[in-house]
Amino acid sequence: MFDIISTTFPISEKKVFGLRGGSIVLQAEQVTRVISIIWKHNKDKAAEWFEGDDAPTYYNIFTSVTTLDTQTWALTISNLQTHFSGKYSAEVNNKDPTQFVTLTVLGPVSKPAITMDCINDSNCTLTCKGKKDGLTTYTWANGIEKWPGPELTVERIDHDVVYTCNFSNPVSWASSQGTVKKYLPPPPDPGQKK
Repeated sequence: MFDIISTTFPISEKKVFGLRGGSIVLQAEQVTRVISIIWKHNKDKAAEWFEGDDAPTYYNIFTSVTTLDTQTWALTISNLQTHFSGKYSAEVNNKDPTQFVTLTVLGPVSKPAITMDCINDSNCTLTCKGKKDGLTTYTWANGIEKWPGPELTVERIDHDVVYTCNFSNPVSWASSQGTVKKYLPPPPDPGQKK
């Protein structure tokens, strides 16, 4: 009787983000000797190189914005646009890939706008609004503490306090500031006795 031994390689998946107009470097798995490499975007070829080729070949949308380093096998994509988003893999030496990278290209976030509603003399609610894309987050800070979320309710105190709203996604951030003015108690009524 013979034992059949099968070897499987774990498949790893990684998510990365790129800024629209920027560039990103995708690294292929490291092997001792590369005789061929085919980089794919989803199921389509992006770039390929075979031993003996003078230079890599690039396809479709990758023709003018892509570089394949024939020493490190890294694929560099410049001038990122949303159509470059998708799943990338590298077939090295005609073997199925064991690494996949999902790239999401995002634009920069907008500068957020802050509105303030002081409900009464002692409390104010600050609201931060920016153009959301599903991956944006809000964080408030006053130089000492931080709070998550687009709204923040604070107490007015005996001095002005500046609150900063940071609006971000995985590739960019923008901020705006709002000042909650100090609490001033109403002046005493001149008709009241002390």
